[in-house]
Amino acid sequence: MNREWTGDLQILDALELLNSTVLTAQWLGISQSSCSRRYRLFSDKHAFQFDRDGSRYKANGNLDVLAGMRKVAQAIRVRQGGLRFVRGWQLGQSPISSLGGLGVEAPVRPISTMEILIMLERRLIDVAVMGLMECQSLIGTSIDRLRLGRHEMGSQLMYIPTCTYELELVARTDNPLAKQKTATSEQIASCPSVGLPLGTAPIMMDQLNQHGLGSELYNHTHYHEDAWEGFANDGSRLSYAAPFNFPGLQRRRQIVPIAYPLGITECLSIVGHKDVIKDNAFGRYFKLLHAETNNIVAVASKSVRWLH
Repeated sequence: MNREWTGDLQILDALELLNSTVLTAQWLGISQSSCSRRYRLFSDKHAFQFDRDGSRYKANGNLDVLAGMRKVAQAIRVRQGGLRFVRGWQLGQSPISSLGGLGVEAPVRPISTMEILIMLERRLIDVAVMGLMECQSLIGTSIDRLRLGRHEMGSQLMYIPTCTYELELVARTDNPLAKQKTATSEQIASCPSVGLPLGTAPIMMDQLNQHGLGSELYNHTHYHEDAWEGFANDGSRLSYAAPFNFPGLQRRRQIVPIAYPLGITECLSIVGHKDVIKDNAFGRYFKLLHAETNNIVAVASKSVRWLH
């Protein structure tokens, strides 16, 4: 597979991920006109009928050929050091920089777990470091029974769970609840709190709703600190965060945890296509990702349970 072939396929992948010729051109370092011209020529050459269909870019022809190309291209990325990865919203602003020359982070962070899984299945991305809470129907066991190792998720994906933690309720330091030793359910329910649209994170939202939380709609499809944890910037409002994000949130926004147990357990995991995780070359990626995850959560070591 020559360089031009893989480069043109990369444009199609990026258009599906970013849904914008402007953003795709910026990410790939090409002009917008070149982006548009190349994806159309490549699509016409292989009869993919790739173009904007409704609100999304997608292919409508020779889908088996496109899937085969993506499988080959993914294997090359993994073995030659060009893995694409994404961070789930659970990591907040914590970067994964250790991959260096072995990979690149895609500029997408869907708030929906299912959207990330679809990207993995289509081989648009190779690996995600993300939470498993919304995947419990796919993993076939409860989070508290997970063990370190490679496990199947459906027919196409695999996951390696690394650690579990409790999701925490947070507020700004000037919120009266942040100064109490214990907050009551009535006090919590009386405060505006951020919530996700129906179907985006049904398991988490069901548990938050049981506490009277999730009253204000999050109006983004991707993670943004300003709108998620930053919802609590108003001293009367509440949001949620992982304990390892607290130091950064307190430093940037004066946001701190509230003494109120939500009882919501999340599991940070490395998820990828089976072909990626089973590849012999994946070992070097896993070592880096596992070490980086360890570094990220180390600031909250007392609140995190590492899996063995």
